[in-house]
Amino acid sequence: MLKQPVSVLTIAGSDSGGAAGLQADLKTFTALGVYGMSAVTVVTAQNSVQVAALETMPASLVKAQIETVLQDYGAAAIKTGFLGRANLVEAVAEALAAYRAEQDTPLVVDPVLVNHRGEPMFGPEVTDAYRRRLLPGCTMVTPNRREAALLCGRKVESWSQVKEAARELKALGPDAVLITGAGH
Repeated sequence: MLKQPVSVLTIAGSDSGGAAGLQADLKTFTALGVYGMSAVTVVTAQNSVQVAALETMPASLVKAQIETVLQDYGAAAIKTGFLGRANLVEAVAEALAAYRAEQDTPLVVDPVLVNHRGEPMFGPEVTDAYRRRLLPGCTMVTPNRREAALLCGRKVESWSQVKEAARELKALGPDAVLITGAGH
């Protein structure tokens, strides 16, 4: 009997340059012998220098992608990446709630909130939606220092601030917190 590979769903933006987003997730999944599935949140026209254009998918389409994939294939784990809008955070949370309650599926939330220069890309409503809807009950949240600062509402620069931010984020409900780029 042929053993089926583990299936993992990424919910992320599409990077036409292939260096980030769902393309990077799917490459990683394949390298690890995992069957990757995706729900597209944003389509970009980008390369290593610029994001020339982007189009956000309707929340109803993102939700339909997630529900349709999970109904048929299921998922051993789920990861979020670039969501970009509060209504997409809400739609993702809604689409995952019932499935995760039934399946106890691990959810890794990568709250993409800053650009490559570390500057916030969205208004506070997106950060608030992550805090209210995706962090409670997720398995792990993986912000970088600047994203942790936005989620906590204060600077996260020193090692002691990183540790304090991790405790604060954990209090919001994730099982674990990994703040990346936080070397001392």
